[in-house]
Amino acid sequence: MSQRRNGRAPDKGSYDLVGGGGSGNQQMPGGGDEDQDLSFTETDHIRSSVVRLAGGLGDDRAPTAQEGMMRRPGSLAADTSLEIAMLESGAGTAADSPSPSRYQIDREKNEEQSFRQSDAYREAERDVMRRTLEEINKVANKRIRDGFSEVNFTLGVLNVILVSFTFALWPQHFWLLFLVEGILFVGAKSRTFWRSKPLNNILYLLDYCWVMNILALFVLIFFVLDGLLLNPSGEALHRQVFMSSLGTACGPLLGACFILPFVCCLFHDINTLSDLFIHIFPPMVAFTLKWESAEIQQAWPNIFLLDYTDEVSFFPNESSSFFSCVVGSTITLYLVWFVLFTAWMLIIGIDMPRSDRIGPDGQQIVPTYDTVFHSLMRGGLYIITGSTFFGRNKAISVDHMNANNFYLGDLFVYLGAHAFLSILATVLLGYLCFHSKAMHGFLLAAVTAVVVYRGALRYTYYTTEMYSKTLRKQFAHLLEEDG
Repeated sequence: MSQRRNGRAPDKGSYDLVGGGGSGNQQMPGGGDEDQDLSFTETDHIRSSVVRLAGGLGDDRAPTAQEGMMRRPGSLAADTSLEIAMLESGAGTAADSPSPSRYQIDREKNEEQSFRQSDAYREAERDVMRRTLEEINKVANKRIRDGFSEVNFTLGVLNVILVSFTFALWPQHFWLLFLVEGILFVGAKSRTFWRSKPLNNILYLLDYCWVMNILALFVLIFFVLDGLLLNPSGEALHRQVFMSSLGTACGPLLGACFILPFVCCLFHDINTLSDLFIHIFPPMVAFTLKWESAEIQQAWPNIFLLDYTDEVSFFPNESSSFFSCVVGSTITLYLVWFVLFTAWMLIIGIDMPRSDRIGPDGQQIVPTYDTVFHSLMRGGLYIITGSTFFGRNKAISVDHMNANNFYLGDLFVYLGAHAFLSILATVLLGYLCFHSKAMHGFLLAAVTAVVVYRGALRYTYYTTEMYSKTLRKQFAHLLEEDG
């Protein structure tokens, strides 16, 4: 007898899954044709679950046997078909019902939380991008203020070409180029010093290198005026100026090109070119005065008197005293500057940039001017001199650097080192340049390579590391958290 419809459950093993064994029916084994009439397909099962709909599923929405196994509770495919049918019939979805399923509630919560997290993440990304662009713009604007532009770069390159051609082809006129460019560079640098903040840097012009160059410009102007008056000053003054100028240019100024890291060739930056000018131009002018003296005197007979160049000695000898030779004249000129500068620093300069000074009225004195000594000490030299010569703790040195309040002992170390290196450069480099044209030219070529290489390093930094370094500094706290 066939299976009865009295709710009695058939044997569990008597069912055949839809799509399994090639049959879409549930059959009892051994049943006849009447058993086929009792088959309950997947289509009938899903139709029966939506009989409450007014229009039913419709033939076009009825699932087929190819959709897989018979519907189980919680089946995502059946839920989807049911919701589509309910939407088309106007009955709404399960989400609109008074009692939504737990699955739907969890899904809505997850979606809402995901949206909130996405919005917060996007806002954080926008904030990081804004800060990044701000930092990049700050760096770019600073470079522009420093003269980083196409026009300045072009003028810098053209000036290097002009200097090279004039030095090589017209050495007898090179002093005139030094005079013209010296006035321009000293004027531009003085303007920068005066406008510098927070401290005015105009007193940097009291440094030895600047004083010697400014003095050289005044001497050249004086010689031009003197030549118009047919040399009333006489040969003795010209000879003394020649000796002291040659030793100063080929000694301390040339040696500074090798030692000072800020002396470099940056085509766009007039301030850096000014530093380069005062150190490399004087030994080039000295080269023309020493080794091209005949051409210079022939071109400018009333301005330069150079008949004595072959008679001048570098060191004192039987015919020349200490003050009438190159090394003696150079050291004497240096000592004049050294005594005046030391006295000024001890009396006035040492306290000018200090930020912890108290006036007679009990009020703090706001510093206005800076000095070269204080600038070098703040750059880290104070820590080196303190630990090397005085056993001073680094923390104490840093406190003094922040207040610009330095010990006199460090000033004496600085002045002593300055004097020793200047005199040593005069004796060694000056002697080589005085006795050998080839060595003089070689030293000029070597120092040119050094300053160009430093400039190349600076440009490489501008184009590769500057922005990444700025960003790492700005977001250091975030990188530390990630680490």
